[in-house]
Amino acid sequence: MLGMEVWEWGLWGGAAYVAVVSLVRLMRHRRGVVMQELQQQVLQEQQQSRRRPKAASGEARNPPPRSNAQRDVA
Repeated sequence: MLGMEVWEWGLWGGAAYVAVVSLVRLMRHRRGVVMQELQQQVLQEQQQSRRRPKAASGEARNPPPRSNAQRDVA
């Protein structure tokens, strides 16, 4: 490795530069795609939450069914 000529160092350096720049561009593009998908997902969830009516008292609309012991007491 130490016995390489100057032009070999230049070729390896150029290849490394191209590889790093290409990888960075791919990663930035993928980050943009993921961010766009997440933003769309958040918007959809916000729209769905606006459409769903909320219970007035803060309780669930359909409470879990009571057991037989609870029915006898009530």
